[in-house]
Amino acid sequence: DAVPYLDRLGQLGKTVEGKDVVIGEALYMRYYQFRVITVLGIKGEKAAAPYIREANAYYFKNKESISQEGWFGYKIMCSQILGNIGNAVAYMDSLIDYQRSIGNYYPGNYRQKAIMLEQTGHYKEACRAFAEYSQLNDSVRTAEMDEQLNKYTAQFEVDRLKMEKLELSEKMSRERLAFVFGAGCVILLLLILVTYLYIRTLSMNRKLDVARKELQKMGRIKSSFIQHVTHELRTPLNSVVGFSALLAEEGLDVEDAREYSSQVEKNSAYLLELIDNIIDIADMDSQTADMPKEAVDVNACCLECIDELGGKQKEGVELQWVPSPDVPVIQTVRAWMKRVLTLLLDNAGKFTEKGVIRLQCEEDKENNIIRFIIEDTGIGIEPQYQETVFERFFKVDSFTPGTGLGLSIARQVMDIVDGKIYLDTSYNSGVRVVVEWPMN
Repeated sequence: DAVPYLDRLGQLGKTVEGKDVVIGEALYMRYYQFRVITVLGIKGEKAAAPYIREANAYYFKNKESISQEGWFGYKIMCSQILGNIGNAVAYMDSLIDYQRSIGNYYPGNYRQKAIMLEQTGHYKEACRAFAEYSQLNDSVRTAEMDEQLNKYTAQFEVDRLKMEKLELSEKMSRERLAFVFGAGCVILLLLILVTYLYIRTLSMNRKLDVARKELQKMGRIKSSFIQHVTHELRTPLNSVVGFSALLAEEGLDVEDAREYSSQVEKNSAYLLELIDNIIDIADMDSQTADMPKEAVDVNACCLECIDELGGKQKEGVELQWVPSPDVPVIQTVRAWMKRVLTLLLDNAGKFTEKGVIRLQCEEDKENNIIRFIIEDTGIGIEPQYQETVFERFFKVDSFTPGTGLGLSIARQVMDIVDGKIYLDTSYNSGVRVVVEWPMN
């Protein structure tokens, strides 16, 4: 395809020769070189020989005006077309030497040389050429990068100064913000501390007030207890001493002696019961749920309590025991169970003038408890006293014999065994007390 264009270029050159148009030597040289390359590629070296001689002659004639680099490139291309890679490598060396002499370095020439050496099988020389290419390429890139880096460095310095100014401004803002935040935190902590101390002081004051009231209450209870105990102890003791002195007199008839002995026995029993209650209430605070347990037949324990009360109830009062065939034998502290039932039966006996005192029990498998029910037909308990009757030393009627310890001892025992004791407020024929005793 290049041949027609080259012919037209030749004709154009001849046309302008007589028209005072100056065509540069380098342009003519390029025409000669293209024509040689084209003929070599199409017809071979023999056909291109005249053109080669013409190109050589023109080059040596105008050598000063024609670039040697272009000439060496032309020779390298001709050698490659002819397949003479050795000559091409030699011309490439000449080109490289010339460029080096004028201070120009082109890494691509070394790479092209390495490729040609590889084609001829000179692998060692090809490796050296590739190494030179790599070094030169790195150097050129380094130089380009240094130039670019210098440019960027200058720009960076300008930007750095701007950034430093912004950072300084931001730093001052942060410091102001940190100072404000720190001051706010300190104030907040002080407020929290003051609030905490204030709340703690209020809490301590409330606790102290509660403790003071409890102490005052205990003081009143203690004073009342001492008064009651003194009175309760003095009365049976005086009776025991007085009737004992009467029994010691001579000349008593049998009927009077029997009456005095009965009074001594009655007051001695009352005095013993009173002392037992006082010892129980004093010792109960040291009791724990770790007391040794044993197998207890609930029905048998209830029957024992009924037997102990039997005969002590007032005339006209019937003592009833309703056993349950389904109540099992349980592991518990026998003395505690018996003490609770005895106290409740004894309390019912004190306030029942006529009618019935009844004890019954039943098993509640769903809640895993034994439920004892002690009910009487006595005077009952007014609604406002139904909770306070379980407190220590409380008595509805201060003239009634007793210290007000029985029900409180019973409740304390139930607290230790994790049970419950309460009044059945739906019962209005006297008093019904329900005891829920855990089965394990």
